[in-house]
Amino acid sequence: MTPPESTLKSGRRLKVRRHEIVVHTNPVGDSSHTCFVFLSDPFEERHELKVFRGGGATAEEAEASTIKEALAYLDHPAGRLVTTILAGRNTLTVAGRKVDIFCDILPDGSYQAFPFLYRPDGTRVVILRFHMEISITGDTPGNAIARCIDALESHFLEKSAPESRDVA
Repeated sequence: MTPPESTLKSGRRLKVRRHEIVVHTNPVGDSSHTCFVFLSDPFEERHELKVFRGGGATAEEAEASTIKEALAYLDHPAGRLVTTILAGRNTLTVAGRKVDIFCDILPDGSYQAFPFLYRPDGTRVVILRFHMEISITGDTPGNAIARCIDALESHFLEKSAPESRDVA
């Protein structure tokens, strides 16, 4: 693994085995951290986003375990070594803002939705509140995405600040 190539507003980009990944880590409570690793799936025809989620007592521990899971996937894509599988993706406009909503299957068989906001320049950024503080789940991908849309509508309508504050 090479050192971070650049620092993003809400994460870091790294090169892992010739693949670019994005790592987002955040404290959850006083004694734990959650980490998300995002990579464009090199084994999937449309290169959909693959999301890995892990945790640990420290940020370093959370990142190490989650990156290890991503590496295991890169080494063995057909194996069931990972717990997250992209189950759906929608690009739509919610409360006047363009968003991508990805949906992953969880180990218990339910689905979790993860939204990303498009900035006016076309870049896509994570909305940390929906990745670290709120877990939006459903019995089906459609149900999780519908709940995510409702939560995004409420979130965007509550915000009176500029768009840039929605992604921090």
